[in-house]
Parts: sequence; C-alpha cells; structure tokens
Amino acid sequence: VVFPEDAGVVGASVSPDGRWLSYGSRASGHTDLQVRSTDLSRAERWQIPRPGAAGAGPPTAASWSRDGRELVYRSGDVLVSARVVAGASFAIADQRVLLNVKDYAPSFDLLPDGDLLMIRNRTTSSGSSRLMMMDRWNSADGPAR
Repeated sequence: VVFPEDAGVVGASVSPDGRWLSYGSRASGHTDLQVRSTDLSRAERWQIPRPGAAGAGPPTAASWSRDGRELVYRSGDVLVSARVVAGASFAIADQRVLLNVKDYAPSFDLLPDGDLLMIRNRTTSSGSSRLMMMDRWNSADGPAR
C-alpha cells in the first residue's frame, strides 16, 4: 500500500494474517488511528474510535495480537485493547482499557507468545530509563497476579 506524501501516515502495522493495515494518519490535522484492507481493490477505511475512559485521547501506536483478533493501541494516557471481529469487513466488537500509561513513553509491543507486554518508561532528567515488563500477560485477563 502506498500513501500520498500529504497523508501524514505514521506507525503502520500489518495484521498477522496480512488482511489489515493499521496506521496513524495526520491528514485531518490531528492523528487518527485507521485500519484499511491490504487488498488494494478495496477503498474502505475504518477509524478506530476514542474509548470513553478518563485520560483517553486520539488513538495511536497500534500493535496486533499474534492471532489478529485484538488490536492494542495507546489512546492518550491509556493503553486500550480492541477485539476485532472476523469477517469480510473490519469491525471492532468492544474496547477496554488495559492500563494507565501516562508516565510511560509511547513505545510498546506485544511479544509473539502474547504473554508479555513491555512499556518503556520516559527518560529521567539523569538520562536513564526504566523498563516495565508484565510477565504472563493475558490481555483478556490483565496481568498475572
């Protein structure tokens, strides 16, 4: 998929099955998280809605779960999970806030086994940073206790 230069596309991520592309678009003047088919004959685009949680902002920085049934993204100060419905068109069944990430840098990733979520802490005034790792992460249940 090739986007025009003025589309302001950032952070593109292809779903594991190769059917969907999530990306940030700055075409509207602010960043929106959008999903489109990788099939170039289809022109539809779906904008990921902002969750209703406190601290939620425009959705950005998305990562797909290994099975492609979940899109995890940052939305302002919260990390959100959106359950993707399998079908010919893209659809989200529901969204839920996973955790507050206000004090952490925007980068994160889901590891291939789905058990670990990593969020890098913002760099401190001394130039050092911390790494927070949630072991045995199950996005359906939250971190292991």
